[in-house]
Amino acid sequence: DFVIANTVVMARAVRALSGTAVPVLWWLHDAFAGYPHIAHQIPTQLGENVRVYSVGSHAANAMRAVRPEFEIRPLIYGLPDYAAENFVRTDLGYNRGRPLFATVGSFERRKGHDIFCKAIRLLPPEVREKASFLFVGQAADKEMMDSVRALTADYPENVYYCKRLTRDEIKSLMEQCTGLVCASRDDPMPTFVTEGLIFGKPSIVSEHTGTAGLISEGRNGFVYHNDDPQQLAVLLEHAIEHPEELASMRTECRKMYEQYYSKEAFEQTLRAAVEDLTAKNATSPHRGNSNNRRQWRIKGVAAGAAASKTQVLFPTRSGCWEPQPEPGKRSKPERFFFIISHKVTRKILFQFTKTRFRCVILQAVS
Repeated sequence: DFVIANTVVMARAVRALSGTAVPVLWWLHDAFAGYPHIAHQIPTQLGENVRVYSVGSHAANAMRAVRPEFEIRPLIYGLPDYAAENFVRTDLGYNRGRPLFATVGSFERRKGHDIFCKAIRLLPPEVREKASFLFVGQAADKEMMDSVRALTADYPENVYYCKRLTRDEIKSLMEQCTGLVCASRDDPMPTFVTEGLIFGKPSIVSEHTGTAGLISEGRNGFVYHNDDPQQLAVLLEHAIEHPEELASMRTECRKMYEQYYSKEAFEQTLRAAVEDLTAKNATSPHRGNSNNRRQWRIKGVAAGAAASKTQVLFPTRSGCWEPQPEPGKRSKPERFFFIISHKVTRKILFQFTKTRFRCVILQAVS
């Protein structure tokens, strides 16, 4: 009855399903960097049964760069309220009585670690020594890693590198840091920035992030432009000199999380999208009798799976779920969902659909 195609990688599946009787919600999370390899697979036109959503303005702009005529609606992911969880709290020891600014994520050029490093070097020495800086992530790019290693060597007393933190340690970091820095050149919606919001922590972000489009400057964060390390250094200096100002943003940061990123906000937006799309397709001329719809569904999903090199995940891999009726009762799910998905966001979608729907997830195979 319904297909969620997750990320632009599923373009061939969407193309195969476009124009059929199957409602398709195409959810984009992709950076500009991913499009040169797959732009030729994106359909030039979409049938009325397909609606395009994105995780934010940056992901939408990435698609519009190759398909400017597509109408793209917002659908931002939801994260659990980690601050309300009973996790193991650890004193990581990085702040050492100073304001702590951290960045988290794999070291690759589009993540802009070199920009953050340059900004730290541009700080006046007397300002730089008032703060601590932490880089967390695996080295996927030698140039980025070299920038961080050189910085930690020059300022070992307050610049730190950690390859990996556990989930509980990440939560502890969000509690203990003063703010977060995301210097990405191309980042649809950085998760660690959202995790900071859960704990009421503001961020300094590049304009080339999805988060930048939601920030109210000076109320729940700061945005710098043009990948300019000097602009970042100015904002960073202000944050170091006024840590009490960042602490006062806690309430607004929590509001931002609850409004855009909470599981409740995500469920509400996704539910509205599904209901809108299914209502529209219920009156589509493509919708015939139930047998015809069933044949279209089988044909469409099979074509999409084959076209995008997907595989059905079996129950042992938590991909297939069917609701169990109450004792003595028979029940049927309201909808049959097919989710053509990457592993990264499979759990988010599955948590929503498993409450009301029979669900089969198709995952891309590299």
